[in-house]
Amino acid sequence: MDQAIETAYVVREEPPSEEPEDSPFPEDEPEIPPEPAPEPKAKPAPAKAEPAPEPKAESANIDMNWLKDSLQILQDKALKAWAPGSLLSYMKITYKVEGKTPLEVAAKLNKSQATHFVRKVQETLDRA
Repeated sequence: MDQAIETAYVVREEPPSEEPEDSPFPEDEPEIPPEPAPEPKAKPAPAKAEPAPEPKAESANIDMNWLKDSLQILQDKALKAWAPGSLLSYMKITYKVEGKTPLEVAAKLNKSQATHFVRKVQETLDRA
């Protein structure tokens, strides 16, 4: 049993994997390095058994009168993508928010989503 086994190792470098973006609109988000996670702290038990209020996402401040007028202008130009049904489908898929009218959905958008949507409306108005 005095045999030697020769072995050759080959090390391959693999390209870094692409991680999914946190924001659905990466072009709108500035490059910010991630913050370290805070250490968990023990929470004291509440004195009363009341449900804690849900933290609200920062809501958008869309001028609803401007949006209503702008959407009407786009719909009057017979742009199919801006028809109420098409617009509701787009908003549901893009922003994951539902409602009965585009204005109702727009009122539910968070700040990032609202900024994106207002930009899309304004770009289309500028082109039309």
